[in-house]
Amino acid sequence: MLVTTPTCHQCRFAAADLRGRGIPFEVVDITAAEHTAVAEQVKALGYRQAPVMLVPRELRSERVPAHWSGDRPDLHSELQKAVIDDPFSRSRDHFPATADSGAGGPAPTIHGGTPAWHR
Repeated sequence: MLVTTPTCHQCRFAAADLRGRGIPFEVVDITAAEHTAVAEQVKALGYRQAPVMLVPRELRSERVPAHWSGDRPDLHSELQKAVIDDPFSRSRDHFPATADSGAGGPAPTIHGGTPAWHR
């Protein structure tokens, strides 16, 4: 999940990099009223600015942390390996295919609350 705000330039760079790598991801605008729970979660993790990437448990490893802030091509590369390059990975099931992800499908999925995989 890529946590963003409407005016965040780094968010656009991060999203473009994720798309370019073929990594499916969900976009959540934390300024929207329905995303208060995600905003609170991000603040509780200590982040004060977007973008913040929240990673499903199934994809975490020594190289892929649970979360990070900023446009991090180095971590995007490690996430790409976990999602795409590992032929045994079930990870594609954990990211919805959206137009924003570059994976086809409908417009970007925006959800409120905390995703079940991150609770």
